[in-house]
Amino acid sequence: YKLKVNLIDPNNLNSPGLNPFIYEDPIKTGVAISSVLKGLYATSRPDLELAFRENTAIQIIENLSIMLKEMYPRQHDGDLPNLEDLLNMMNDFSIVENMCNEMKEIPELANKYKILIKYFENNFYADSKDINNTKISVFTASNELDNLLRYPGVKNILCNRINTINFDKALANGEITLICTRRGDLGPSIHKAFGLFSILMMQYSVLRRPGNEKDRIPHFLYIDEFADFVGNATDSLFTLYRKYKVATIISVQNLSQLDGADKKHRATITSNCSNKFVFGNNTPEDNEWWSKEIGDKKEWKFTNSYDTAKGQYDPKLGNIDYAYKLKYSAGKVQILKFKQAMYKLRNLGGKSDTGTVN
Repeated sequence: YKLKVNLIDPNNLNSPGLNPFIYEDPIKTGVAISSVLKGLYATSRPDLELAFRENTAIQIIENLSIMLKEMYPRQHDGDLPNLEDLLNMMNDFSIVENMCNEMKEIPELANKYKILIKYFENNFYADSKDINNTKISVFTASNELDNLLRYPGVKNILCNRINTINFDKALANGEITLICTRRGDLGPSIHKAFGLFSILMMQYSVLRRPGNEKDRIPHFLYIDEFADFVGNATDSLFTLYRKYKVATIISVQNLSQLDGADKKHRATITSNCSNKFVFGNNTPEDNEWWSKEIGDKKEWKFTNSYDTAKGQYDPKLGNIDYAYKLKYSAGKVQILKFKQAMYKLRNLGGKSDTGTVN
């Protein structure tokens, strides 16, 4: 169809990048990076969510990103900064101090970022009173970022200075982006972190798409084996994305995988997914849920008696009733054949169509 396709693959040295410093506005860059990292850590380590929500941690990441976005291109012939540069600043505060001193020498930036410069002087300079508190606050972010960049293929993508995807433009132009997380090569933890980073990078652009539901280009986000990414950071895929003309399609092995680490996401996901497919060979609990989810059908119910003397049924019917009953029993869901599925689809009239499909 001659549509542009971006193929992101950690095993391909020529893969396009996902460098969050691609955004032109330094303020937006800082917010994008803090939003992605906050969502990443909150989902991968729920016990750290409250700690990472502290204003100090978010403020550190955003302020460092803003200064890096402004100063790095000036210091390196227009090159794009990356997350490794950010990590180096977190690990070595002297880099922050030197860069801030250079910023003060540029009148335009010195005037524009007076408050930012004062912040670094009070928190990152070697003689600042709050430097120890800053080191404590920055530890979580620097440690997790270090883990993410440890695999060369992932680092190559997240730190790409030249060929990197801007999801703002990708959404506006209707580009197709394929992301391979290489679970077998990266291992489960880095696969999860890299996959979630990619989802959250796109999320930042989706939730601020210009226009309205009538003029936005429709997009479709497919996530296979979604269980690894269930959490607070991805709930908006189901609650908000359709407003921004992005449909989300996911697959999981069973319903319990939608619970997430904190056991609270299944209801949000199932209630916001209008269209559902189920294959057989489920747990008894899942079969019962799917039987009820697919819904009822209306049919005639009646009784008739058998006359043993005549050896035939009485032609008269009793207890006649036109009532609802489950369309498919739990047993019917269980014994679906290979490549058969039951479905519940929302039609254009707003009602549900249900049935079995090959």
